[in-house]
Amino acid sequence: MKAAGEFTQELWDNTSKIYNEIINCEFVVGLANGTLAEDSFKHYLSQDVLYIQQDTKALAQMSQRAVLKEEKDFFLKMSVDCMEIENILHDEFLDHFQVQEAKSQSYAFANYSNYLLHQTHNAEYPVAVAALLPCFWLYGKVGHHIIDNQSPENKYQKFIDTYAGDEYVNYTRQFISILETNAQNIDCSTRQDIVDAFIKSSRYELEVFKESTDN
Repeated sequence: MKAAGEFTQELWDNTSKIYNEIINCEFVVGLANGTLAEDSFKHYLSQDVLYIQQDTKALAQMSQRAVLKEEKDFFLKMSVDCMEIENILHDEFLDHFQVQEAKSQSYAFANYSNYLLHQTHNAEYPVAVAALLPCFWLYGKVGHHIIDNQSPENKYQKFIDTYAGDEYVNYTRQFISILETNAQNIDCSTRQDIVDAFIKSSRYELEVFKESTDN
């Protein structure tokens, strides 16, 4: 899950500090070594189900907005796959970890979801792409970090295993490539908006992890 060119490399470099904060935060460290408090994990997992529901809507909106057929098809498939992931989390993981289904979104998760939905409906198309990308690129990098640093006999192994898989990596590579392509031949103002959106979503990624241990 590397950058697809100079611009997306710049984006990743701009979020390296946030990434380091995430992989060193209490939630990620505890998830990797199996010491994460169960209440913190249950909060995150129950909220993740609701977040994915909103992410599905955002991706579907991007499919409607895309001009190129391959991008329309990409975002449509992503939205369909998100629905399948939500069903798996609901039907398998909540029961496996004895997590009670959340009725509403928490503060950090709601802020993140509302921001993504606002961007996908109102921002310029490449800016909206940038807002959605950290959910896949940053989250995926964090997941691989957890896999590389996990303890044996981890009680959260079933969830950690969701980070693995070539399909997720391939999706993220396509996503990065779409943003790299759409960042070409745009004005300086829009380029800055893309950077700002990517960084803001990355910060939201950090906030949902932090909230789960502060809750």
